[in-house]
Amino acid sequence: MEEEGPFDAAIGFSQGSALLLSILMHHEITNALKTPPFKFVVLFSATISISPDQKFGQEYIEKYEKYYDYDRDMTKNSKESVLAPKSRLALKVPGQKSQLVAEYQDLIAQGIRAAVENGESEEEAISGIKDINSFPRIFHPFMCEERIRIPTVHISGKKDPYKLQAEMARRLCEKSVLRYIEHGGQHQVPRATKDVKKVVEAIEWAMHQATIVAFQY
Repeated sequence: MEEEGPFDAAIGFSQGSALLLSILMHHEITNALKTPPFKFVVLFSATISISPDQKFGQEYIEKYEKYYDYDRDMTKNSKESVLAPKSRLALKVPGQKSQLVAEYQDLIAQGIRAAVENGESEEEAISGIKDINSFPRIFHPFMCEERIRIPTVHISGKKDPYKLQAEMARRLCEKSVLRYIEHGGQHQVPRATKDVKKVVEAIEWAMHQATIVAFQY
């Protein structure tokens, strides 16, 4: 980006979308007063985004340490249904802190399974995760106040096995400049004409919004 940018927009799929989210979130946290690297982004099937800062969220990691399940198999999802809170206020409700931590561990478990599906052995995928301090520092909306302020277009499948991750990605973005499109497929770019039309319309909307948001910087 430094050598060939700046760029008007970027499009990502799956881990590519996660990388774009990581870049933009890190920018909002460390360089909020500077112009973002893109004017808008289009995110297909976004997965969890990781902070490059190994200390990101340390306060929360330590605060909720007692709720971590050290005995669970991190190569599998929780056996119990996880109903994590959607707001910090909800954390005052008994049992919600443990549900939040269970969701966090589920996100990591999904990332480990994805690595295994892409050819890594289970031993390789979990080798660096020894305790909570070595957990990947996921950009979780509860761990920061900042939100991505440029227009974002999110597209994901109704049957996507990583729907929780795609939802997490949307929660990192400013709602007023966000468009979400759900298609009937899985972890893939939509192909049906009606879905493609919706994506095109959303991108055109983002292009227009980008000209308005640009005045903020």
